[in-house]
Amino acid sequence: MAALLLTGILLMLSTGGIVRRFEALTRASKRMQQGDLDVRLGGEGVDEIGQLIGTFNRMAESVRVNVERARENEARFHAIADYTHDLEFWLSPEGGLLWVNPSVERMLGYSIDECMGQMNFPTDLIHPEDRAAADFQLRQALRGTSGQGYTFRICRKDGGHFWAVVNWQPIHSHSGVYQGIRASIHSIDDLKATEANLRQAIGELHAAESLQRRYRQEAEQEHARLVSLLSAMNLGILFVAADGRVIYHNPTFSRVWLIEEGAALIGLPINEVLGKSASTLARPDHFSRHLLSVLEARESSDSYEIQMTDGRVINELDYPVRDREGRFIGHLWIYEDITRERQTAEQLVYLG
Repeated sequence: MAALLLTGILLMLSTGGIVRRFEALTRASKRMQQGDLDVRLGGEGVDEIGQLIGTFNRMAESVRVNVERARENEARFHAIADYTHDLEFWLSPEGGLLWVNPSVERMLGYSIDECMGQMNFPTDLIHPEDRAAADFQLRQALRGTSGQGYTFRICRKDGGHFWAVVNWQPIHSHSGVYQGIRASIHSIDDLKATEANLRQAIGELHAAESLQRRYRQEAEQEHARLVSLLSAMNLGILFVAADGRVIYHNPTFSRVWLIEEGAALIGLPINEVLGKSASTLARPDHFSRHLLSVLEARESSDSYEIQMTDGRVINELDYPVRDREGRFIGHLWIYEDITRERQTAEQLVYLG
């Protein structure tokens, strides 16, 4: 019985904190989806939720860095240089390749001569599933428009491919004659991997949130069953924490001790709770010493009979309560009014 009661209490105490941390992760994920790249969460730690928070913060930082890196490419549009890190090229107004930098060999595996010999660079190198949409975008760009952030997959000579983002702007001569477009292709494989990891993490968060919701519902149902069971018992149940304050009591406890129904007892010291009893102890000094010794002890004690001035006899049993790691967390007291049993026993002795 004590184990069931402890399980219900521990589940109630732990669920709220777990749910709040998952709700904070969910809100932070939504903020990132809305474009807030600076969102970060506190509460990293060694537990599973703390590790998940740490992973989220690292991914958020990686996303922010990669997005800023992509935006920085815009500043390079007006500088035509052979040895830039990204793949740079110049297309004529008709779409012919006029120039490509040496980075094409590092990124795609093709030499400059091979690229210059292709009639439809870079369209022929775009992944077949993305080619139609990219070709339409290229025709729009060749009309003299500028653009940035268009993503597609581009194929390497070895048969592999990677995700890339392209930025472009029109080029004009000093006299204003349109000369074609200058474009820059930048690999965003790391960003895509980060986005995929983030989506997976968000999915795991949603799954964890759903699981925790189910656990909370089960805990609430279990708690309701425990409360119903304890409320229906003819034994008085009292749980006192390690600091001597009442954590739980059932209605029978109040009836045994003649405490007014509905009195607020939770959180009060045990001696103050028992002081609310309408019944008077026959030997208060003995009971005070007994109560002090029980609170100081952390082992089960023998049953103890409490004599009341109104003639009633209450039997008390004390059990220490420990958590899964064996740490002492309080006492479980069970009270039973055995007045009638004592009277019956005395009558039997008299008649004998």
